[in-house]
Amino acid sequence: MAKHEPAVVVYREDDHYVFCCVEAGIASFGETREEAEAMTINPLELNYMDQPVPLPVDEPAMSAVEVNVDCG
Repeated sequence: MAKHEPAVVVYREDDHYVFCCVEAGIASFGETREEAEAMTINPLELNYMDQPVPLPVDEPAMSAVEVNVDCG
């Protein structure tokens, strides 16, 4: 069995933590970061089952972009 470490985005939404893996299109949440991470592992493992291990992303990065929002 091979290991793969997909990049995930972790953020807080209301009273929950959300783990989102863009590579696999999978998101999960929990009341704590640990719970959210644990809830993400099984769907990711199922997603990669019987598939070749994806190539790792060299330098995963997250950045913010500025957008104009109509507040009216």
